Amino acid sequence: MLADSVESVPVETGNGDPVCRSDDIGIERKPSDMSEGVCPEHATETHETARARAYLIETATPGYTMTRQGPERAIGRLHPEFVRRLAAAIADARVAGLPFAGIFSAYRPPAFGIGGFADKFHSLHTYGLAVDVTGIGAHGTASALLWHEISARNGVTTYWNGITASRHG
Repeated sequence: MLADSVESVPVETGNGDPVCRSDDIGIERKPSDMSEGVCPEHATETHETARARAYLIETATPGYTMTRQGPERAIGRLHPEFVRRLAAAIADARVAGLPFAGIFSAYRPPAFGIGGFADKFHSLHTYGLAVDVTGIGAHGTASALLWHEISARNGVTTYWNGITASRHG
């Protein structure tokens, strides 16, 4: 079961922008702890990241875990750089002939018990660094291969047919 309130800890990204850490989600806070130092969701987001996040929410086809927690929360807990790269990839895919490309599953807390890892903390979904993408065709099809090319051009890696994660470097 998820805590009613959560604490996000401000951290620095490589470009000096502070962001909230999704891996701190689920830490229960007492009302007395909520005075200072809380990083409101997206408080320090750039306009570009906020627009990219809104685009991902708009183009999503929410599956079970996104519906359960709400697309805004599931996408809201993705890493900002990943959000920008993924939004660009989905926009490119839609222009290139994959009009239904979108996120099916994004951040998901380990408590949901969803995913292939026995220890759900091994999943990049837990840290806001992976999503499942729909609308790209079955594994090995021309449309899936197109998605692989588009996602790579935009700095995200597709591990298999629709599991996409941020590529650093």
